[in-house]
Order: sequence, then structure tokens, then C-alpha cells
Amino acid sequence: LSGGRAALRRRTYQVIIVDFELPDGRGTDLLQGLSPELTSQILLTGHSDYPDVRELQRAGKVLVLFKPVDPAQLLTWVR
Repeated sequence: LSGGRAALRRRTYQVIIVDFELPDGRGTDLLQGLSPELTSQILLTGHSDYPDVRELQRAGKVLVLFKPVDPAQLLTWVR
């Protein structure tokens, strides 16, 4: 999380793709506070049963993709 937060402080991104489970926390923690109007957010996960994943999906703020993700399909969503 600390490396991702540092990168987000240095510059802005049009798209952020983050895994739900990171070595030092959750990808959802990294996405908190980011404006979905300014940055498209994609969360990759193999866990559809976590409440915060379901909440993000319902709110429509983050595109939640379940693993395994087809790389060609991911590029289509990014474009």
C-alpha cells in the first residue's frame, strides 16, 4: 500500500488496476479517497464473497473483475 500511495501522490492516473489482496493490505484501501470521476478504477479479485467487494460493485464506483481475467478483455475494458 505504501508504494501505491506514494505513486498516487506523485502523479495522477487515468486508470488504476489493483488487486484486492496486496502483500501489505487490501487494494480497496488504496482506492479509498480517489475520485472515480477523475480516475477509472479496476479491482481484480478472486473473492466475490467479501462484503466490501460486493459494496464497491453495487455502488458502481469500481469495476470489479473476477480472476482469472483474460488479458485481451482487460485491455478492452481499459480502452
